[in-house]
Amino acid sequence: MTVLRPGDPALLPDAGHETAVLSVTVPPHAPGGTGAEGTLDWTAGGHAERFADALLAAAGKAGLDLESRLLWREARTPADTERETGTPGGSVPGPALAGAGGAFLRAGNRADVGGLYLVGGSAHPGGGLAHTGMSGALVTGLLVNGDDWRGSQ
Repeated sequence: MTVLRPGDPALLPDAGHETAVLSVTVPPHAPGGTGAEGTLDWTAGGHAERFADALLAAAGKAGLDLESRLLWREARTPADTERETGTPGGSVPGPALAGAGGAFLRAGNRADVGGLYLVGGSAHPGGGLAHTGMSGALVTGLLVNGDDWRGSQ
């Protein structure tokens, strides 16, 4: 589970509350349970709401008492992604690991074509809200500081 809690006051509902986004890798959507093993019909049986409840409980066990301060929530599932984008199963590319000699790493953020930069699920560091945001921050660093910039500076 990834919990994003921005500190920017413009993103806070008021002085007594904060914004938090919980993200987690879940099985792809398969309507009516017709998909392959490891898929789930996210529109059936209240799966999305029960899963959101479980995420809040897990965050609470980790010391982040978000549930008692919750003003509203929106549970987004692979079914939502499939409906809105047409991506089968609503799958988002996961983060790539450096194992297997780097065979599964995403493309770098700077393309071989001058002035072309890559952001998003198919670029470093991978898919999902948090990784796509990091990808955008890396490209911003390259644009502002030049092609020899490294994020650790």
